[in-house]
Amino acid sequence: MTKPDFHIVYATREDLPAIADIHKQGFPDSFSTQLGKTFREKMLEWYFSTDKTFILVAKTEDGRVAGYVTGMVQDGVLKTGSASGMAQYSFNQGIISFALRPWLLFHKEIRRKFKFILRNIKRRFGTNRSEKPTINTAPEKASLGLVIIAVANNFAGMGVGGALMREFERVAVADYHIPDVYLTVEVHNLRAIKTYEKAGWTQMVQEGGSFRYGKHLTM
Repeated sequence: MTKPDFHIVYATREDLPAIADIHKQGFPDSFSTQLGKTFREKMLEWYFSTDKTFILVAKTEDGRVAGYVTGMVQDGVLKTGSASGMAQYSFNQGIISFALRPWLLFHKEIRRKFKFILRNIKRRFGTNRSEKPTINTAPEKASLGLVIIAVANNFAGMGVGGALMREFERVAVADYHIPDVYLTVEVHNLRAIKTYEKAGWTQMVQEGGSFRYGKHLTM
């Protein structure tokens, strides 16, 4: 199959349906996918709610979205990480989607992320008194996190993922003036790890069942 020509741009809200479809293809068994497309679109819409987050999309010449990557600036301004940010932003839709799919109570992520879910429920209703207040102080060095990257199944093996990573790195320096980028990847995701290492990212630490990878870019 001939590799299509594509270009990478910042996503708009109009791209959300296509991005949500690719998210389903990339993470078919995840809790967010099982909650349905409306929830996925709302969850991913969080990246348009602040200037500290963004989505880049790879688009073909005829306008099809071939893949996407999301990023988040870590400089002390946002009060939560990306997972909690998306959870809080899509909370109401999540309740509706979950109520329509009560069997998801037995989804494996419910057990694995129970503390995370409970913490965000308490945060939503202001009852998490044990949580220390956030001190909004920027760290000495800001960093840019690569949160999610996924490629549409019919564009797999065509260089889309690598191009998205290269553009993510370019944007980090050119648009955000941040040379330090990082990501987390599950330890058993050997295919993704191989891709990251090929792109020059190096393993930093292991955090539970995930590795943290980083890269220092030339300004």
